[in-house]
Amino acid sequence: MKGYISVFRLRVLSGLQYRTAAGAGILTNFFWGAISIMVLEAFYASSGLAQPISLEETAAYIWLRQSLLMLVVLWLRDGEIAQSIVTGQVSYELTRPYTLYSYWFAKSLAYRLAAGALRFWPILLAARLLPAPYRLQLPPDTMTAVLFFWSMTLSMLITVALAMIMYATIFTTMTPAGSVALFAGISDFLAGGIVPLPLMPAWVQALAYRLPFYTTQDVPFRIYSGHLPYPLALESIMAQVMWLGATLVLGQFLLTRALGRISVQGG
Repeated sequence: MKGYISVFRLRVLSGLQYRTAAGAGILTNFFWGAISIMVLEAFYASSGLAQPISLEETAAYIWLRQSLLMLVVLWLRDGEIAQSIVTGQVSYELTRPYTLYSYWFAKSLAYRLAAGALRFWPILLAARLLPAPYRLQLPPDTMTAVLFFWSMTLSMLITVALAMIMYATIFTTMTPAGSVALFAGISDFLAGGIVPLPLMPAWVQALAYRLPFYTTQDVPFRIYSGHLPYPLALESIMAQVMWLGATLVLGQFLLTRALGRISVQGG
């Protein structure tokens, strides 16, 4: 366990060095969030129908996504892990006194935390200073904030577990681009990353809630704004726990199977 903690700590410290890239990302994410809310504000204004989620709750949904982007999206991949598979460097990693799945999981989690830590607070603070309805509202009460914290923690772990499944598929495709493109497009859409899931057609919601992707974004963001009342919030967190267990088991199975089929050439 100490070895995994050391890997995690060193990876976080290494990731925190990329402040210039983080600064550019902060500006991009902030303006993209503002534009997204403007588009949805026009949609709300032009629609005469009652919407399933208020504009203020939608604004919170979008700002949380933009500030926590590095923690919840699958298109962010750890280049070192992907390259180790393609180049065969994974053969050296198999000689380490670690379980490869746990080693990569710790690296991937640390990579995301480092990237997210540099962007999280500036975007949230700026969003809090905006006028209504663009302003990021605080959680309605302390219990909601606590539930959001635990839901967001599970969300991050599920995202890393899904990323591990993606890495396992690279052993077959031998190209990170193909695996990332497939996972990123499907997962972001069904997680509510393009349009919040409550605003999606009923058939899309029915599909999304049968897959694990919605637990990475839709659940914690709706808990934060109070859109999910306590009973549904607790039920959703239990669903996150079950999906975390399922994705961990599937990822370990796929990686073990892939490692059993690899052959290393050369001396």
